[in-house]
Amino acid sequence: MGAKSSRMKHQRKRRRKARSLKRQEGDLDGDLDAFRERLQREGDCYFVPPEEVKALSKLSEAVLEVGEPLLNEASSREQFEQAIMLTVMAWNFSLMDPGDVTDALGRAIEKTNSDFDDAYAFVQLLGALIDRKLELYPDDDRMIIDYEVNVNKRGPNLLVAYALTPEDIDELKRPRLRVVK
Repeated sequence: MGAKSSRMKHQRKRRRKARSLKRQEGDLDGDLDAFRERLQREGDCYFVPPEEVKALSKLSEAVLEVGEPLLNEASSREQFEQAIMLTVMAWNFSLMDPGDVTDALGRAIEKTNSDFDDAYAFVQLLGALIDRKLELYPDDDRMIIDYEVNVNKRGPNLLVAYALTPEDIDELKRPRLRVVK
């Protein structure tokens, strides 16, 4: 029992060190693996196999495009992360009924304890991002359930987890032709 436990601890330590080295080298697969592991630890998740993911558009790229005006102004990692957070919030708000958005905005403003001018600017900014999302991606109704920003030698990298829509599920179930050599 003790030898097996010790061996398992050693293997976990080696995997953590390998992931750490991959991240330092800018390995995006290492970031994705760590993101998946965190999501699995936190709750029930289903991951679409990589060969099937290619059938779906990359939500991370869409989020970056919607948030581009804010992201271009970000001069630090913290500002970049805040811009992503606002863009994700706007993306999800764009999927809600207008009355629900008003309630959610009210709760968000209350949590920040901001004054009227800050709250007004916040609502204006989110409104502009919601409009941009609806203009660029009017038919994309995937709800973002989690995201992670990683910075490596190549620059910032965004990983996004989202709920599959019925259309996504149908697309993944569609038979694909496979070339056999």
